[in-house]
Amino acid sequence: MNRLKYIFLCLPYAVIAFLFIVSPALPLRDSFGDHFPLFDYIAKSVKYGFGIPSWIPSSGGVRTGFFHINLFIALPHKLAGYFLTSLFPIAELCAYKLQCVMGAVAVSFGWWLALVRLTGDRNAAWLGALMILMGGTGITFHQEQAIATSYLVPWFLLSLLSIKKDPLYIFPAVALFGLGLSLHYPQIQALSMGLIALAFIALDRREAGRIFLQHGWKYIPLLALIVCCTLLPSLYLLKNAPRLASSFRETATLSGARYDDYVRLNKIGGVSSAVPSYFTQYVKPAFSPLKECGDPVTGNPDDRASFFVGRVGLLLALVGLLVPSRVRWAAFFLLIIFSALTLGFNCIVPLPKYLYFLRIPFIDVFRQWFHFFPMINFCLSALAAAGFAAVIRFLRQRSGSLAGAGIAVILFFQVLELGLYDHKYISTFMTNDRPFPVIKTFLSREDNGLSELFQYKSRYMLYRAWPYAIPERPFLTTDVVNVSGGSDKELAAVGQLCAQDRKEESAPAVVAMPPELEKEFKTKRLIPNAIRALEANPKAFCMKVNAPENAFLGTPLNYDLGVKAYVDGRETKVWRMNAALSGLVVSEGIHTVRFEPVNDAYTVIFWTQILVYAGLILFFFVRMRKKS
Repeated sequence: MNRLKYIFLCLPYAVIAFLFIVSPALPLRDSFGDHFPLFDYIAKSVKYGFGIPSWIPSSGGVRTGFFHINLFIALPHKLAGYFLTSLFPIAELCAYKLQCVMGAVAVSFGWWLALVRLTGDRNAAWLGALMILMGGTGITFHQEQAIATSYLVPWFLLSLLSIKKDPLYIFPAVALFGLGLSLHYPQIQALSMGLIALAFIALDRREAGRIFLQHGWKYIPLLALIVCCTLLPSLYLLKNAPRLASSFRETATLSGARYDDYVRLNKIGGVSSAVPSYFTQYVKPAFSPLKECGDPVTGNPDDRASFFVGRVGLLLALVGLLVPSRVRWAAFFLLIIFSALTLGFNCIVPLPKYLYFLRIPFIDVFRQWFHFFPMINFCLSALAAAGFAAVIRFLRQRSGSLAGAGIAVILFFQVLELGLYDHKYISTFMTNDRPFPVIKTFLSREDNGLSELFQYKSRYMLYRAWPYAIPERPFLTTDVVNVSGGSDKELAAVGQLCAQDRKEESAPAVVAMPPELEKEFKTKRLIPNAIRALEANPKAFCMKVNAPENAFLGTPLNYDLGVKAYVDGRETKVWRMNAALSGLVVSEGIHTVRFEPVNDAYTVIFWTQILVYAGLILFFFVRMRKKS
């Protein structure tokens, strides 16, 4: 009977999610411009046998691990989504939206388990989980940031709550915390899970100390190994940071040397902090169409609509504040802190300022204070679950039948309101347009949106100074300018050539090569119509070259990506061209040329993270099954 009741509770969400999945429309904002194009590219790579690609072709090739700073693409629900198009005859768009739903369900299921531990009441936990699943964190799919930012938090809290009865849960707790530092917005993950851990310890200091003294010290070597494995993506990024720049973040502010620079950094590229009026969305969400919205802060209503968790849940959260319990104080304390972090620089007490002076890791490049809002939703959900549990206890003391009716009525109105909200949101913020395929952006000299978060600094500087020096397609030339002295000298030489009013289609080829190699080029000319059968795929960048004489092949491919080149199957030296791009020397004749990204530490890191996720899933499955 209970299972049937829960099926009816989830039925409205299932119907709305189904209509969302089968719709030919796509959510606006980042889902449209960034997340689906990347998903589509990786899913097609898996479908056609290339596997998970190690590069994104946009802007001449960028490491996949640099997109969203980390291994966002390795979340379990996203991995499942990539393989759906290979295993079943479904379109990439449907697979993309299906994996979004799976991500929201994974977050909400973990949260339900945690709320059962917190309240001891499954019905109360259902109400709290529905606030997350159907509220602003779930069906709205706010740029996928909400799911990625909150993905690990419920399971982390569940692990903390389970350590008392089963000390082995210290392993998933440590692993999840480490994964958070290498996942999406590591600053949000670290602060959120760190604050939750502190609240947990404060609630039961003696028990936490006893558990550590009895069991924790035994596991320190293994815990250290887990931490090292989960931090690999962050260490990889940190190592490569000197080579990276961004169109969002000026090179001078990337280090965040001064607080004034940090404030300016937070104002580049749009919203960084919420404003107090955003909190009114908890009572009355905005549904203005995107083109008609005149929001002076973001210009986008879906940012604000993501706060809504249902007015029924909000009223029960107020009840939860009145119920004497340890959960109340912890949730209320965290609610205040997360609200202040969401307001960011607009808060009366600007916590970002103090965190900057404390030098929290990566804080100098962080500006997304607004995205702490899922943690506010978690706190409200926990308070609502506690309040609902108190209401259920009160009704049961009066009458069992009264309690059953009260539970049904409250859950019905909660699901009804959130169902109408989800339907309204989807009907407002969906578009039938299609984003530009990622693979075609390889031959674009412009800064592409998919790689604007982190690009290679040399190409970034080249594009900003002399965009015509980046070809829109490969070219063959014998007009090579030999410059020694490093990439700075090469860039200066490119500037001199561009300043001489050279035509755009005859992009200069500035290369630091031995003089004897340069002598092989008998003339100084661009060779037209020499490139045939051009192909860029997730595995390689290939072309047919018809060279009437010894010449230099220039490409828009990033040199700093790290590539190997093969001419007719033989590996050939890759030269840095125009201070940022890749090229090679070809002899007279018809050749097949192939560029492949070098397999570096990223490949090992990716599969290490996959193994950590697999271990976590296996651990939770075995322990829960053993308990049941």
